[in-house]
Amino acid sequence: MILSPAPNLILENRAQLIAAFSEAASPPENRRIGLEIEFFALDPVTGSPIPHEGPCGIGALLSQMADRYKWEKELEGEYVIALRREGESVTLEPGGQVELSSAPRKTLTELDQDQERFCNELRAVAQELGFRVLATGCQPFAPIASSPWMPKRRYNVMREVLSQTGQLGHHMMKGTAAVQTSLDYSDEADVTEIFKLTHQLTPVAVALFGSSPIAQGKETGALSHRSLIWLDTDPHRCGAVPGALEGSLDFASYTEYGLNVPMFFILRDGHYLPTRGLTFDQFLREGFEGHQATWSDWDLHLSTVFPHARMKSFIEIRSADGQTPQRALAVAAFWCGLIYDPTARNVAVEISDELSTLNHLSLYRDAAIRGLHAQAGNESLMEISSTLLQASRDGLSRISPPETRYLDPICELVLERKISPAQEQLEIWRSAENRLKALLDAYGM
Repeated sequence: MILSPAPNLILENRAQLIAAFSEAASPPENRRIGLEIEFFALDPVTGSPIPHEGPCGIGALLSQMADRYKWEKELEGEYVIALRREGESVTLEPGGQVELSSAPRKTLTELDQDQERFCNELRAVAQELGFRVLATGCQPFAPIASSPWMPKRRYNVMREVLSQTGQLGHHMMKGTAAVQTSLDYSDEADVTEIFKLTHQLTPVAVALFGSSPIAQGKETGALSHRSLIWLDTDPHRCGAVPGALEGSLDFASYTEYGLNVPMFFILRDGHYLPTRGLTFDQFLREGFEGHQATWSDWDLHLSTVFPHARMKSFIEIRSADGQTPQRALAVAAFWCGLIYDPTARNVAVEISDELSTLNHLSLYRDAAIRGLHAQAGNESLMEISSTLLQASRDGLSRISPPETRYLDPICELVLERKISPAQEQLEIWRSAENRLKALLDAYGM
């Protein structure tokens, strides 16, 4: 959802940007939930990613889904690059990952219905075209260099820039998948608190929802390899938002953060014009090659910053690896229960305050490598995760008792089996004679 109803309106000053975040706030009774989930499309025989081109490619997948299920196609030139339908969208990540972005919903049950419908559609067309869809945090088999690039014009600019800002930018673009949860905020104080607790709890979520121990055909040595990839992608636009960990972030400071992240591009007449490291602050003050900054430029720019959590007209929490559909709903349920219920939030705030005494980056790295066995002071992340899962369940029981069931897929794994999705994935990988078939059986559609 964009921040302005007039996307082509020229921006005049930073005060407008700050005010837009304030105006996007929603009262608690109107709060909603959004979910984004990404899948890899694979050849079931070789494990190779599916290219866009060809009669059995990703482009054909999107075209047939549009024709059969009443999606509206979005084209760039001759290429189908996205689908839209009643507030939902299906988009393509750079390596052909297929991403569903839900419409904002009042309940997890509605999200479940949307996701189930989409997954049924995706599964049916993919299988007819002869490929499968896999839900893990990293592409398990193909070398990054051999993965195809999707024909989206913006990725031509991004691939060049990110090749210069870190060692693993292309790995992030072509080899990772995530689950993102979007939640509303009620006012500036709410934003400050949500950003602090989601940032401080990022290592917990990395451990709890890690599902990327395998990449490029081998074990990576980390349970969330995807999380480590983000550390070597672009220090300007990844990691913690300044002030968030300390609990001092507000509308003005988030605006300053966005203004000072280097831009990738602006979009004019269907063409992405590289801005060569220009910050949005410079663009706002000075323009660029005769173009002035508009609201659509600001919205586009905000979609190209990738911190632990980011703000648009909602807060998007970005710390979970790719998951199976039901575990993706568990991610959304986890954050919904913790943040939307005041009592559960108090538990989360207390834990986030305790974590604030530790070195965040060190804990993040340890969580990515060791998962739930990582230590946070005197407690393991397993112990902290168990406390938070119970608090979230209690919170959901007060918000909507039947929806506590959406936590079951992760609770059964973590609380009963004492393992994370990544550890389960390793168990399957190490015991399988045919590893591709085993992963597709466990995490495929």
